[in-house]
Amino acid sequence: MSKIVVLVGSMRKGGNTDLLAQAFTEGASKNNDVEIVSVADYKNEALKEAYEFGLSIG
Repeated sequence: MSKIVVLVGSMRKGGNTDLLAQAFTEGASKNNDVEIVSVADYKNEALKEAYEFGLSIG
């Protein structure tokens, strides 16, 4: 059994990246110890501002 850490770099909880990470984790956890670490779970003003700025121009 291996230990796997899935790093999710998207600030959008429930978005495509989050769903993909969850699907991978579900499959990989059958034979491994898997943990998801998401930047959305941490309060980081710089990341939040960059995300909001991206929404305003995109």
